[in-house]
Formats: sequence, structure tokens, C-alpha cells
Amino acid sequence: QDYECAVAASLVAVNLAPQNPEANALLKQSQEAEKQNRQHTQITRLLKEANACVAVKDTSCVQVKAKEILNLDKSHKEGLALTETANQLQNEEAL
Repeated sequence: QDYECAVAASLVAVNLAPQNPEANALLKQSQEAEKQNRQHTQITRLLKEANACVAVKDTSCVQVKAKEILNLDKSHKEGLALTETANQLQNEEAL
């Protein structure tokens, strides 16, 4: 899905007809879809990095990655689970 192309095409439509509500709505929708796609890509990358941190039991790294994920999506289930994993790793270190 080429969101950049959709945004560009929507901008052309808005520039041609600035008062057209459909063109403006399409621009907003394509911008939101592009934003969500970017966010999804970031979260996917952060999850991969966090899992690498878990594999080497790097608690602080897991905490940072979980926080970054939750900053993007405060209710992200895997981000919340990573917070719990970081807590468990921290407890294991304390023993």
C-alpha cells in the first residue's frame, strides 16, 4: 500500500479544488493511514529489538524498548507484556 502516493494524489485534488469536502476528507484519510503505517513499522522494529534484548537478558534495553512502544501505542499488548518481562528479568537479577 503506497500511502505516500495517496497523500500526494490527495494534495493534488485539494490544490485543484480547495473547497471540495471530498478532496479534503480524502487527504485527511490518506495522511492518517500513512501515519498509522509508519507507527506500525516503528512498533514492529522495536518489538524485534526488544526480543533481541530479552534473549540476552538485557533488562534496561527491554524497559527502554517497551517504553518506546507504549509511547507510540499506550495499550499495545506486546508492549505491555514486555514491561512485565522486564520486571521479571529485574527480579531474577535481584536473586
